[in-house]
Amino acid sequence: MKPLNAFVLPFILIVTGAGAEGPLEIDNVTGHYKDLSYDKINDEKLSWQARTKLFGGETVHYPELSEDQRAGKEAGLKELLRRMSVAEMMLTGKQEHNLSDRVEAAIRSWLDKQITNIPEIYDGSNAGNLRQAAVGFFRAFEILGNKKYLEAGLTCADRILKEQLARGHWAYGNKGNDMMRIQDGFVTRPFWIMLYAHKLSGEKKYFESAKRAADILLSAQSEAGGWPDQWLFPGGSTPSSGVRNGSISFNDGATNASFQIMIMMYHLTK
Repeated sequence: MKPLNAFVLPFILIVTGAGAEGPLEIDNVTGHYKDLSYDKINDEKLSWQARTKLFGGETVHYPELSEDQRAGKEAGLKELLRRMSVAEMMLTGKQEHNLSDRVEAAIRSWLDKQITNIPEIYDGSNAGNLRQAAVGFFRAFEILGNKKYLEAGLTCADRILKEQLARGHWAYGNKGNDMMRIQDGFVTRPFWIMLYAHKLSGEKKYFESAKRAADILLSAQSEAGGWPDQWLFPGGSTPSSGVRNGSISFNDGATNASFQIMIMMYHLTK
């Protein structure tokens, strides 16, 4: 859900007819609209077309179900509840021990196969695969206690660390050291993996990597407090869309993720 412009929403409500109560009002203390309850924006006051505009066009309109469609949905829900009931009986009955053993064996078998499939290079589609594998192996070590999963996770972390650029970020495509992509996790996701690796291994190199990533993110913070989707260093260029140097992006992986990282690094370094 994207943030609203304080001047746009009242205009929309006035134009579309918000009823006798008038436009929604901003609470000057919280900075939020005072009332976005269902009663305030129900069908009697706003059409569904108008309601979609409330949240930047992100709201989806779901039409009413026909009687046949409703009956089908209710039958599907009933079957799902039946399956859940059977599963609960299995877990709380005599089969609990055997079932849990089989599940754990299957998980261990799957994890062992993943160890042989760790991508060699943190690049392209392998970047996401390495990040996902690192987190999966680290969590498996925490739950199952087998050090081979820790070693596999650290292998992933080392390959990610190897590709950290001189400035402290990770490359976006072939843009190299002169362009930093913040949105979509190009810097923020490796940051958390480095901290995870440090937490489990105690190795200083992972903490230093996370600190360098936080430092370069901090250097890109705007005077207004937020972050752009991407930052172009001198000589950098990009064909990608998105908010650039000096402006603030309200996308999920730009300002929000960077803000969380600043809070974390304060707690870790004071």
